[in-house]
Amino acid sequence: EARGLLYKKPSDERDLLYAVLQLRIAIEETACASLIANRASFEDAEKAFRLKRFEDVQKALKSLNPSYWPEAVKETAPESKTGAVASFNPVEDALTDADWLKIWGKLSSMLHMQNPWLPKHDIKRNHQFARTVVNKLVTTLNSHVTKLVGGKYFVMAQVWASPVRAYSFGLVPNSDT
Repeated sequence: EARGLLYKKPSDERDLLYAVLQLRIAIEETACASLIANRASFEDAEKAFRLKRFEDVQKALKSLNPSYWPEAVKETAPESKTGAVASFNPVEDALTDADWLKIWGKLSSMLHMQNPWLPKHDIKRNHQFARTVVNKLVTTLNSHVTKLVGGKYFVMAQVWASPVRAYSFGLVPNSDT
């Protein structure tokens, strides 16, 4: 929805505001989504969803699962000459755990009423910022891995595929044998 609003000719500032709201909601849902896969931890985390400040929600999510944020990956093809298996490498220009809260905060500030005594917002710059956020979020969600609570499993999702593909992997202990 946000991408559709941001890449069409906007009719007025409300299109930008609605797109920003959609992005903020998508980031909130992304931050909380990895906990849903583990029902017991989700029940323990119920308090996180009642907190008022999202910074406190992030701290609660990290306390339950330090790797809760999905990591965008690109799958490499198996190496035919050496027989090496395909690998998943991090993708640049994705929305990361380190920057999502700061971006969420900037999106939130764009939604608040503007002080009439301050200079007007730069709509073009805000529009470009929102487009950048859409691209980072889509890059993150298109193909990503998420470590589930407890660190024994991780899930890979390929949202771009039709139908969407999801894989669950168990971590194998490293052994010398």
